[in-house]
Amino acid sequence: MSVAKPFVFALVCEACGAEDVRQRLAVNATGLAFNSVAAVERGEGGRTNPMVNPGAIGATSLAPGDTAQAKWRFIQDGAVCHYALAVMATAGMYETSGDWLYDVGVPGKSGIGGGIVAVAPGKGGLGLCMTTSARCELPVCRRIPRPGVHSWPQC
Repeated sequence: MSVAKPFVFALVCEACGAEDVRQRLAVNATGLAFNSVAAVERGEGGRTNPMVNPGAIGATSLAPGDTAQAKWRFIQDGAVCHYALAVMATAGMYETSGDWLYDVGVPGKSGIGGGIVAVAPGKGGLGLCMTTSARCELPVCRRIPRPGVHSWPQC
């Protein structure tokens, strides 16, 4: 599921170094649908964001380990969370990431099956799994009370 992408990205950042991963995968939002091949075609050297399908495949290929179980070891370096949250904020909700951040205020990652992972840095996380369309993710999360949870302080 797509909600696993930030965790894979963090694992790869820890194993390979965040800057090396950034150079190999890229981290900017594509502005395209989650399954768009155009993102790879337009990206320099085929690089694309690890929150969209083609970039996630690249991230998974960089994860250390010979088996799936070996690749899914515990992420031990908390410093890599910064990088995963940054990419979640810019592209975790695909082409609606700006609306999500504007309305909900914390980095999030959605999955086409209705799953959502959201993180309020330093405060906690939220995981949702809805059996209905993923299109309802923003209206549902707008209703969640979140005093003091916004990632950026009010001006």
